[in-house]
Amino acid sequence: SKKSKRREAKIKEVKAKESSEDDAKVKRKSAIPAPQNDPVKMENAGATKASNGRYVVPNVLIDEDPLPNCRFAFDGVDQFNGGVRREMEEEILFTHTDPRLRAYLKGREYVTAEAYLSSVAGGYRYLTLTVRIASKNARREYGSLRSSSLLNIRLLDGSIVSLFSQDGSSGTIDPQSGDLVYKVLYGIDYQKTKLLAKSEVDQVRIVWSSGYEDYEVYNVDFFTRQLDCLNAKLE
Repeated sequence: SKKSKRREAKIKEVKAKESSEDDAKVKRKSAIPAPQNDPVKMENAGATKASNGRYVVPNVLIDEDPLPNCRFAFDGVDQFNGGVRREMEEEILFTHTDPRLRAYLKGREYVTAEAYLSSVAGGYRYLTLTVRIASKNARREYGSLRSSSLLNIRLLDGSIVSLFSQDGSSGTIDPQSGDLVYKVLYGIDYQKTKLLAKSEVDQVRIVWSSGYEDYEVYNVDFFTRQLDCLNAKLE
């Protein structure tokens, strides 16, 4: 399908980007000057000796913005607890439409999931997931997302990360579109954060009160990219 082809192209794009970023890190690391008290290393780094006896290191390219692809919706102090809170901008994580429904939806997706990651003081990470279903009667089909409901995330390396919701949602009707909207929060502990940061996402499984449903993810670098942004802010 066209969506699968776009997804494969996205995966190739992400892999190529990771390779170029790794090369850039190596170049920046090799450009770090050696100590002034080590003449051999300074000369190997391309430095020249000035009349005052100190070594002058050639200019090296340094990224002006260390977070060029990071978009924060909030980055400041939480008014309730006084700690630092950061939230990434919301993105579409996946969409899903049964082919039999496409003729009735007129270009719209039946299920659209938007998500963003956030962090609070102490290193805690959270996933906020908003699932929008283009039907006022979707509650009869899906039911609710209960507190402690399971979200399984299958990564491209084959590992599975399981998250549990910290709250529940029975869905609310959007008065403008008529869609049924569910919004839940999932906590991500340190070990799961490490897993999500090292591989792109392949599929997610949402466990509804009526059963589970699997969704193929197009935004494959969602977790790796947003976690990189949150982690870089801490450095």
